[in-house]
Amino acid sequence: MENIRYFEYILVALPAVMLLCALILFMSRGKENLLRRIRNGTRTLKRWIILVLILAVAYGGINFKTEQMQAEMRAAAIIGFNYPEASSGLNPNRTRFNISEILSDEILEKAITEGNLDHVSADDLKRCLQVTPLKAGESISTNQVYISTEYQLTYEADQNTKHLDPDDVVTSVAEVYCREFVDANSRKTNAFAMDFSELENMDYLDIVELFDEKAEDISDYAYAMSFEAATFQSETTGETFSSITEKVQTFRDVQLERFQAFILSNGLAKNASQYVAKLKYDNTITHKLYLKNVATHNINLDAIDRYDRDMATIVLIPSVDVDGYFYMSRTKIGVDYFAENAEESMQSASKRQRSMQFNDYAITQMQTADQVSAQIAQAEDMLEALKNEYQVFSQLLVDTLADYDKKTVNNYVSMMVDDSDPLKTEIVKSAIFAIIFAVALCVLIIALNGRNDPVSSSVSGGSQKEKRNAGPGDVQRETGNGDGETAEEDKR
Repeated sequence: MENIRYFEYILVALPAVMLLCALILFMSRGKENLLRRIRNGTRTLKRWIILVLILAVAYGGINFKTEQMQAEMRAAAIIGFNYPEASSGLNPNRTRFNISEILSDEILEKAITEGNLDHVSADDLKRCLQVTPLKAGESISTNQVYISTEYQLTYEADQNTKHLDPDDVVTSVAEVYCREFVDANSRKTNAFAMDFSELENMDYLDIVELFDEKAEDISDYAYAMSFEAATFQSETTGETFSSITEKVQTFRDVQLERFQAFILSNGLAKNASQYVAKLKYDNTITHKLYLKNVATHNINLDAIDRYDRDMATIVLIPSVDVDGYFYMSRTKIGVDYFAENAEESMQSASKRQRSMQFNDYAITQMQTADQVSAQIAQAEDMLEALKNEYQVFSQLLVDTLADYDKKTVNNYVSMMVDDSDPLKTEIVKSAIFAIIFAVALCVLIIALNGRNDPVSSSVSGGSQKEKRNAGPGDVQRETGNGDGETAEEDKR
């Protein structure tokens, strides 16, 4: 490929060299009699015009063949980004966008593997690939900041990669990059899946707590999506995000509560003594936190009692409403923050108190109940039903999100291989170079023949017989006056 490129440089430089030589020849005789030398050279050019045309056609053909050989070892693909943040130079997650990642070793190595690009390395491909932004055209002002959302990936083979198909290279690299980009910026739904193998080492009440936490995560996510796409309904599942939220909430309020009630009423545990010890330890820690919350609550109440009541009369500040009218707005003071802290502390204390009461009840049930195998088997059956139910609504959310993302995430990036036929462009380009070559060759011929002396030019125009028969007078008429013009030219 390098040899072809160097040969192309030689072809392009050849007309320039000929024009430079012609200029040197013209300037070597000075400006004197320049027009006469041009006329002499032009008359001589008529005898060479057919050869000039033949050489020009040959030059154009060679140039066309060179362009074709280069085109066969070159390919391009256009990668476009279709999400709103792209015009700001950001990824969909609003991190900084970097198109040079397409030439990273990771992308190129995957492209080599998936595209079956044998006997090349990532460094070999990197030397042959180039990424350039595409301009938006004349619609963009010089004063306007413009960030391209389309880029052209260009491949040009070299000695190490000439055995590869150029279209296969750009297609493999572009497809791998587009897939990796979508994967990196797609919605991560693997957090909704639950590894049920970890339930083997958990007791029943802990399993209930884990299910409740996972179900709450799904419910919150679906609820948030219902605001983003309130009217969206999946074609695959037939569900909306609101209906999924309701299903998950029913799971928490009915199936999960029923399972927990069954476990408590029968005092079931996989290892009752060990779990009772765990609950007692939890109560010890929770009780200390409860006392801390109660103390914080009392301290804030005492601070409120100590606060200067007169401060409340000077916390009104003048403000303006939406209609432009002034009014006195009250701002927060210290007593307000004390009240908020007191309320939060009491809420935490109440929550911990309920937790301790729940643990005390569970401890009593486990210590007094008998572990019946039939009840254990029934609990295991209920647990399997919970697993199946959880898998159903979690998969509903995943499938619904997948349908929703087809209209958004999967359209983040698009790729199109440039399969346009450059034949017309190559023909026009070769024709232009052929014309330039012909003009340069004509100028060089005129310069070469314009250097001849007037006497020699005149003698060369006649036969050798006329040279021998010419007399002194004839020579005098030919030489004419001192400026070198012929007698016939003086008469004309």
